[in-house]
Amino acid sequence: MIRLAGVFYSCLVMKAAKRKRKKIAFSYNDYLSTLTAEEKGQYRKEIGALEEIIYSSGDDEEIMRRARDFDSEHGTDTFGQAVNLISYCIACHKFDCNC
Repeated sequence: MIRLAGVFYSCLVMKAAKRKRKKIAFSYNDYLSTLTAEEKGQYRKEIGALEEIIYSSGDDEEIMRRARDFDSEHGTDTFGQAVNLISYCIACHKFDCNC
């Protein structure tokens, strides 16, 4: 019986480890939904390649790794923009949140 409980626990741990966070993509889409068409165009110009990295990556870890690689190749701040999206508050739709 104890062995089965250990097996069950290890299966839960493995499933949790396989789950990938996707907060950056969710925050990006949520933030875009709050903008007008003109503001969306301006924001997309500001973030540059991050949008492509977000949509072609599987999870936050991969986005951060690819953004860091992109920065080292092009001398940009794509990684900083990805970090900014992690700090985005979904509840109040702001980057600088007080809630």
